[in-house]
This record gives sequence, C-alpha cells and structure tokens, in this order.
Amino acid sequence: MKTKLCFLLLCLLPYALFAQKSTVWIGTSTGRKGPSKGIYQAVFDSSTGKLSKTKLAAEVQGPGFLDLHPNGSVLYS
Repeated sequence: MKTKLCFLLLCLLPYALFAQKSTVWIGTSTGRKGPSKGIYQAVFDSSTGKLSKTKLAAEVQGPGFLDLHPNGSVLYS
C-alpha cells in the first residue's frame, strides 16, 4: 500500500510544482435567439482542475475561432 501511495504522489508531483492559473478565451456561436453574446473569458486553475465562471469579454458576432498573439497582447477573432 505504501508503495502505491508513494508512486501516486511522485506522479502528481509535477502537477503540484508547476500548478498555475491560465486565462482561457472562449469563442461562441452567436445566433439571433441564443443567449451567447461573443467572446468569454475564464481562468483555469491547473492545481485544482477547475474553470472559473465565464465572463463576457467582448460582444461580437460569431467569434468561432480565436487565436492569441504570441506576445499575449492581442486576441484575434
């Protein structure tokens, strides 16, 4: 039992060491009758595996594809 526990802890160690919070951008399909309004933003916590509640970041029509510029300053839709 101790061997299995030690193995499990060693497997999870990298996730604990490199745990971080990352911004997640979500492009949605905006229809005339749908509740979606455009681009949403949330935060992913890799230490817990949880995604925060989404917030409307930009109200735009049909941002189905998103790409973040390598320097992180511009989000393309």
